[in-house]
Amino acid sequence: MKATKPARAPKQKNPKILHRVYFDNMAPFRDPFKHYLQTWEREMPDYEIMKWNASNVDLNANEWVQRAAKAKSPVFISEFVRWDALNRHGGMYIDADCEILNGGTLSRLIDELYESDEYDAFIGVEESENGHPTAQTVAAKKGSALVEFMLDMYNRQLSGPLWHWREERGLIGPQLMSLYFRDIGFTINKGFFRNLDSPMVFGRVKVYTQDYFSPKFTSTGKKLNVSKNTCIYHLFSNLNLEQVDPEAKKHREKPLLFDEYCEYLEKNAQVSLQSQLVDLAHRHDVLHEQKTALEAQLLQIKKDAGILPRSTSLARVEKSPSTEAVDIFQRHIALRDSAGRINLVRLLKIALKNPRYFIVRARNKITGKPWNYH
Repeated sequence: MKATKPARAPKQKNPKILHRVYFDNMAPFRDPFKHYLQTWEREMPDYEIMKWNASNVDLNANEWVQRAAKAKSPVFISEFVRWDALNRHGGMYIDADCEILNGGTLSRLIDELYESDEYDAFIGVEESENGHPTAQTVAAKKGSALVEFMLDMYNRQLSGPLWHWREERGLIGPQLMSLYFRDIGFTINKGFFRNLDSPMVFGRVKVYTQDYFSPKFTSTGKKLNVSKNTCIYHLFSNLNLEQVDPEAKKHREKPLLFDEYCEYLEKNAQVSLQSQLVDLAHRHDVLHEQKTALEAQLLQIKKDAGILPRSTSLARVEKSPSTEAVDIFQRHIALRDSAGRINLVRLLKIALKNPRYFIVRARNKITGKPWNYH
């Protein structure tokens, strides 16, 4: 079957609207993302923020919404509402757990969308390796083929028994959006944009790389993908999931701003490196003790054989190099604020390769006094 070419949306002006959906009348009730909303207001002062909730959403719009409302599942109500809002008003939908980092860049992208004759919507990818389209950040003109496709999915195909597969079979935004691209001929990677290294246009949709709208993947992601293009930070709170690990739960209940999350990662990295060094020190100390015991046994054998006089004793055993390395590493960390940034990874590599050499380098750095090592 030949793929259908998407229809072009009518020419229109940028309505300068941001759409936000949050139902505070359903669990988890309290809106924990209000400080994110403040960044929308600060970074996009000339945009209207349309707030969708129980007071202005038709909970009988279709069977999907009815089932979601009955199940008290606001995340799945939102899955429909975003597309309906974009269809009626245009503009950009952004998940409530998103922080706007750079309003200037985001405004430019939306302006370019409304000026373009080549595409009628734009999205990003959640993570470079999986290439999932971002259902949490979608901008579209009224009449966009992508928006109409998604609306039809919720109004017809998904309004029925497929509701039961929403999580079991992954019938959620990114996976459903991939069907749009597959259906019009983008069969590579099953409609996902894996390893996308530059923005591309397909099916009248511009797809931006991960760094634009998703610099971190998952709520506890440790790998950051940040560039001059990064304009939105998505927490990935996944409020539809009841069971999450303790760290994810902590971030969901007390969401950090992006800068705070970066500091959190840096602090955890320091703790992890210190822990690794302490473990290394322990292993070195065990070996040091074994070496000392063997030397004592060898000395006794030589005494018994008459090779050495009975009065001979082992030389004083110095503090083990690995233990001293830990001490100096911790002192170096303590001086971080006054001494400036330090390269923790390089310090750990030096310690792993040669603890004695590490002590020399660290002592010189901290005390400023030379210490000859032979």
